[in-house]
Amino acid sequence: MLNARVVMEYFCSIQKIMARSQERLDREHADAFAGGYLTPLLSGAEETLSPAQRTLRIRDRSAALADVVRAESVRRMTRKAGITSYATSKPDAATDVVLKTLRRITDLALFNLTKEINRLCEHQRRKVVTEDLLKEALKSLGAKLHGACAERHPSCPSLKRRNASDPRGVGGSEAEIAHERQNDSCVYFASAPWVKLVRLYMSEQATLEIPVRMSRGVLSCMQLVVEQTLIETLEKARYMMRQTTKKKSDNSSPARQTLFSRDLKTVLTLQGHKHPMLSGRLRPVLDDDDDDEGGGARAAAKAKAKAKAKAKAEAKAKAAPMRAKAKARAKR
Repeated sequence: MLNARVVMEYFCSIQKIMARSQERLDREHADAFAGGYLTPLLSGAEETLSPAQRTLRIRDRSAALADVVRAESVRRMTRKAGITSYATSKPDAATDVVLKTLRRITDLALFNLTKEINRLCEHQRRKVVTEDLLKEALKSLGAKLHGACAERHPSCPSLKRRNASDPRGVGGSEAEIAHERQNDSCVYFASAPWVKLVRLYMSEQATLEIPVRMSRGVLSCMQLVVEQTLIETLEKARYMMRQTTKKKSDNSSPARQTLFSRDLKTVLTLQGHKHPMLSGRLRPVLDDDDDDEGGGARAAAKAKAKAKAKAKAEAKAKAAPMRAKAKARAKR
């Protein structure tokens, strides 16, 4: 007769093997639906470049994306998507924060859009990107442009600016969500960094000897479309998070309220193959605190400024009792 301990060890080993096989199937599923590497029109994929060229391109792209997709704009877009809380710090070394993941999704959407625009310009022998050409490119990518291209879409007003005359000072995540959902046909990214980012991506995809120019309003329309794509991705990630963390009852409240970067990546894995604008693998983007030449210098400067402020606060705290004694003596 078999020993009960041996039987338990056997079943535990079987469960571990099944868990490993399930993880392997999940990785294969993600790799299958992630698509191929992003390849420009006239050059090979970034993975085929030399390490020095690839590092330089990643640094240029990361710096341009960091100027456009900032923490404040990400916070306001998450509020517009109805998200009350999202991850702003890394729980482990292998996980990206939501800010970095949105930068990578912006890179993916803008890469596919500029690639399609340059392909149409080469096919039609056009040197100016007009509104009709942009609509044709968006139609081939499964996206729509609602309304006409304005010369420049206004920036979305903030909650503090709108409630500046209110002495009560309305705040909180719920108030921000209600405020951001009222904003329509406005943009969150800064205009000047966005123009530089689009020019960088258009030069990466350039097929004609003469650079392609943009007509009035096209750059602003591209910005509006990319931001709408990010907000829709955030909304789908929020819905998936709430539905998958509920208990057995449909009326139960979700067990998790904080959005993580893996939720956004799961949405891309499930729907990227149906939306050409979000198809392809996410390219690497550097953090501000990554251990590279620029990121290391910025991290060292931040640490130095933090240490200086801490030393100043400690010196002020030590001098406070002496100042109080001096004031007491002066009163006597």
